[in-house]
Amino acid sequence: DIQKGRVGITLDCSYLQPYRGSQNQDDVQAVKYGYDFMFGWFMEPITSGTWPESMQTFAQSATLDYPDGRVLPKFSSDQVTKLIGSYDFLGINYYTASYVRKPTCSDEISLGYLADSHYVESDEKKSSTNGQL
Repeated sequence: DIQKGRVGITLDCSYLQPYRGSQNQDDVQAVKYGYDFMFGWFMEPITSGTWPESMQTFAQSATLDYPDGRVLPKFSSDQVTKLIGSYDFLGINYYTASYVRKPTCSDEISLGYLADSHYVESDEKKSSTNGQL
């Protein structure tokens, strides 16, 4: 009642750091992909009426399992109008922090969300920082 809000959304979002440091562009890009798939997946449609660019690119890209790629549903102009600004407040739950890196061929990632997101999370960092974020 105090805020007079009527519709809200609360999203979970971890703090992400590049696994091999900010000089490693692959891991810096993996951080962006992580935020796109963790936060942007829900936030982009209600702020811009579309999916994050990386999600659109990865869904349309051909893979061994999907030679023709896949298609994210497109929002109609009516849906875009209804989506943009459709919330009165935004809550963010932040529980943890993780290091992320670009996946390699040796990573065993099952098909679906984890493979599509193009990043791998780790709670540990192998460096002289003792894994402290």
